[in-house]
Amino acid sequence: MKSSELLFIYNADSGWGNALWDSLHKWIRPETYNCSLCRLTHGAFGSRKVWKDFIDELHLPVRFLHRDEWPQMGPEGLTAPRELPAIYRIDQGKAELLMGPELLNSFKDIGELIGALRAKIQG
Repeated sequence: MKSSELLFIYNADSGWGNALWDSLHKWIRPETYNCSLCRLTHGAFGSRKVWKDFIDELHLPVRFLHRDEWPQMGPEGLTAPRELPAIYRIDQGKAELLMGPELLNSFKDIGELIGALRAKIQG
């Protein structure tokens, strides 16, 4: 494991069928969609450009997981989060919760998420 990385965990399952369903759900009834991290960072056809640019500018290793990928790909020695979505900083094998669902659900747009995440990383 790298000494410091960011781990983003979506409250959604992996796979094309799930991605299609999630896109339709966000479009038809966005107020009932249960992954604010997905809703903020992804449009109908993938990651928003502003989000991709922000991730590229971080100069930190990042990992993105769906909730069903945790058993196979989650960091060794860390238990699966009970509440999702979530963003963690993993440093020397220790996980620090940067943002949980309550905070992520409060953001109205991608700009708010990026601003708050930037402050937490730099602060």
